[in-house]
Amino acid sequence: MIKSHINLKQNLLILQAKRAPLFILSVLSTVLFAFAVIPFSVLFFAITSGKGLHIGVFLSFGLCGLLGFYLLRLILWNAFGKEVYTFEKETVIYYADYKWFKDNRKEFYAENLIYKVVHTEEKLGFLQLNDGKTQHTSSLPVTIDELYKVIKDVESSSLP
Repeated sequence: MIKSHINLKQNLLILQAKRAPLFILSVLSTVLFAFAVIPFSVLFFAITSGKGLHIGVFLSFGLCGLLGFYLLRLILWNAFGKEVYTFEKETVIYYADYKWFKDNRKEFYAENLIYKVVHTEEKLGFLQLNDGKTQHTSSLPVTIDELYKVIKDVESSSLP
């Protein structure tokens, strides 16, 4: 497991993933390009063979579009992914940032918020937030010492 970079400043906690190797990103990008080209190739061959538009053309656009979107998110996460926690007076807001777009936001009430470190076999762990209603465990592993330091800093500050 690869450890992540952690950054705490003012009311933001940012866990940033290490960038994936260039080889992996280039292979994923090549597959993404293939998903973009396949539906247009199907459309071209359907029109030139005289069959016209049929259900297979629409299925290829739909299937390749969905797979391509998922693959784009995967590439962006491996290249630029980070988890952002914003500490406000009454809430803590979490979202995953893919650089070009952001994932769904989760809100936690600061009043009953419990910070926990989930240990792994290696000397890494995951940050877990729980306010009694909503629970979230970070996706990015960080060294356990850094997590305990961040939890201590957050709990001892005027932030939640």
